[in-house]
Amino acid sequence: MTTSQDRYPLMKDSGVGWLSAVPAHWEVRRLRSVGVVDISGIDRHEVLGHQTVKFVGTDTVYGTRVINARTPLMTASATAAQVVRFRLSRGDVVITTDSVEPTRMWVAALVTEDLPWITVCGYHLALIRSHATLNPRYLFWTLQANQWAGYFVSEGRGTTIIGLSSDSIASTPILLPPLREQS
Repeated sequence: MTTSQDRYPLMKDSGVGWLSAVPAHWEVRRLRSVGVVDISGIDRHEVLGHQTVKFVGTDTVYGTRVINARTPLMTASATAAQVVRFRLSRGDVVITTDSVEPTRMWVAALVTEDLPWITVCGYHLALIRSHATLNPRYLFWTLQANQWAGYFVSEGRGTTIIGLSSDSIASTPILLPPLREQS
């Protein structure tokens, strides 16, 4: 069995208690420094005078971890400003922000292709758009790791519905190997 010590002989302390040691050439950055986090407030209703759009809601994220042209989506409406702000495109990651079950707060889905229609990220979801230093697929799989479960549960607030703030999501520590290793 190959260990991380075999593959990466030089390790360093991550500076984040629950992450322990990381390869010496990796960075540990906050999500806000390698991407943009924006929590959506678009509801699944259709409002007269708003633009008709396809809608990704929590049920979509829970049902599939991949969003593409074959993903069944509901129709809703959004203002022009909401379309500009929350329109999904290839490489975007959406993450659930709140739930009655704390373990369902950080569930992520990846947009794997440009969609043939206007599709927006809906209510109870955050849109994460990576900068050039962060591979979106790497981010998606990173968010699936068990270590982040404890982090997001500790960051959640509320009693009946546990929720994550934009700041707690943006403050998430991200292990950042070089892009080649992320791929």
